[in-house]
Amino acid sequence: MKVCPGAPAGCPGAPAGSPAAPDASDAVRAGARELGGARPVWRLWNRLSSERAAIESQPFSGALRERLTKVYQRGLAQTEQRLERALEFSSRALAEELLQAEEGVGLILHELSVELLRDRRRPGGLGAAQVPALVFEEGQIRYRFVGEFWTDELDDLVVAIEDRCLP
Repeated sequence: MKVCPGAPAGCPGAPAGSPAAPDASDAVRAGARELGGARPVWRLWNRLSSERAAIESQPFSGALRERLTKVYQRGLAQTEQRLERALEFSSRALAEELLQAEEGVGLILHELSVELLRDRRRPGGLGAAQVPALVFEEGQIRYRFVGEFWTDELDDLVVAIEDRCLP
C-alpha cells in the first residue's frame, strides 16, 4: 500500500528510464492528500489511526481489546484502499494542474522578454550585416520572417548570426 510511500525510482512495470507516474511523487501525493478530492478520505484515515493508537494505550483487556483492534484494522484497511484510489485520481489531476501552471509561467516570462526587447534599437555606428547565402536541402521548408513568432516554433528556428560582440 502506498499511503505514505518513499518516492520510488520508477513505476512498477514501466520500462527502465521512464519517468515516474505523478502519483509516485511524495510531494504530489502530499498535495493531493491536502488539496485534492482525497482530503476527506485522508482525514478519515488520520482519525482512525489516532483512535486506534488511543485504544492501544488504554488498559482494555481480553475480548473488548481484541474486538476493537479488529474493527480498527478492518476500517484502516478499507480506508487505505479508498485513499489509494482517491490519490491516483487526485495526484494525476494535481500534476496536470501544476504542469499547466508551469506552462503559463513560461508563457508569461516569454511575453515579458518580448516586451522588454520590443523597443530596442540597433546601436549607432553598426552597419547592416551581410546576409549569408543559405543552402537548403531537399525536404526543408523556408519561411520568411515577418516580425512575429510563436514559442513552439523557436525550437526548430535556425538563424545565422554574425558575431558582432564588442570586446
